[in-house]
Amino acid sequence: MRKSSIATTFDGLPRLRATTQYKSVVACNTSFTRFQLPQVTLEPPRGSRISVDRRGEELRVLLPPARWESRVSLGTFGIAWTTFTAVWTAGVIAAGASFMALFSIPFWVSGAGMLKETFGPLLRGAAELQIRGDRWKFCRVDGKVLEEGRTADLQCLVLTNGTTGGKDVVLEEGLVSVKVQEGLPEVEAEWLQALIEKHIERYK
Repeated sequence: MRKSSIATTFDGLPRLRATTQYKSVVACNTSFTRFQLPQVTLEPPRGSRISVDRRGEELRVLLPPARWESRVSLGTFGIAWTTFTAVWTAGVIAAGASFMALFSIPFWVSGAGMLKETFGPLLRGAAELQIRGDRWKFCRVDGKVLEEGRTADLQCLVLTNGTTGGKDVVLEEGLVSVKVQEGLPEVEAEWLQALIEKHIERYK
């Protein structure tokens, strides 16, 4: 019986030491990882019109309305495209070939998309992103909610705008995609992305 007790003690001791050592390594690695996380300032880059307010678990980002000058090129092309489509469709109908007018439907859809991209942000005005605990909400300043969801599934991306060449900041949750700000300089877009990602990482 004594031999069995000694053997048990002898076998258990290395395992206890190994477990303790493993926990120490994990603790050190965890501490090191947290130390490496970058700090993100609430102060936007100089010249930015974005304002930020953070109180505890709530982050509020006030996003200014789009500038008209950033929509001129797309808006001009969209208006010209839609006008040409309207003239062509009217001419076909006047010639008695109403069936041929159906071929203009894809062009109408493209024109409507360009006009929406142009005037949508202008008509929306200023907007606000609110991240409060495990929920997020994107709304107009008058309180109308444009989109909302769960913070745990939220991602913030920076994409290149194919029209303006600027950077768009996009929120994605599953299949839902929300463009919160577009046409930003790269420095401003990356700062905004880092700010949002830093805040929501605690809820992942």
